[in-house]
Amino acid sequence: RTECQPRSGLLHYTAIYYCSGLQQCDPLAALLTLAWIAFLFFIMFTASDRFFCPSLELLSQMLRLSPAVAGATLLAFGNGAPDVFSQIAAIHSGGAEVTTSSVSMALSEPMGTGLFVGNVVLGLTVSLDRAAFIKDVLFYLAAVSGVLAAMLWGHIYLWQCLLLLGGYVSYVALTVWLSREQERVKLDPLYHEVG
Repeated sequence: RTECQPRSGLLHYTAIYYCSGLQQCDPLAALLTLAWIAFLFFIMFTASDRFFCPSLELLSQMLRLSPAVAGATLLAFGNGAPDVFSQIAAIHSGGAEVTTSSVSMALSEPMGTGLFVGNVVLGLTVSLDRAAFIKDVLFYLAAVSGVLAAMLWGHIYLWQCLLLLGGYVSYVALTVWLSREQERVKLDPLYHEVG
């Protein structure tokens, strides 16, 4: 079977399903997969809560950034860096040749993430600042439209990259301008303790 051949990666999910006999018991396979996903989410939550958030707060305080500006710069960089590297790895997963399937794999991750955040995370009961929400939605739609246009043209030109970079600089500048009257938030260091 081709599914049972060793491949790169930490876990070979298709081999676990097809070669270990789990396909004979679909409910058990689904239960194990859901338990694994819950474990991975717990690990990500713990790592971000114990290490990432306190570091981000400390840097924000040292640089005297408002929460909105820290979120648009430091949080975006810290949260987006792994996504960028996983997209680069996905594009080059087929070797030196960049293929349509590798590009679609690389683009599906940020689009899926954006849909998840927009539909699941924002589905929680939170109070949002109207101007900041509209700003975020408009910039997100502009970025997705730019990526869609590049996909339809079939080529990525330097001016498109510069336009996206200029859009991000405009986003940060508008965030700084809108957060001028926003009061600084001081959090208790014990706020991030788990358990």
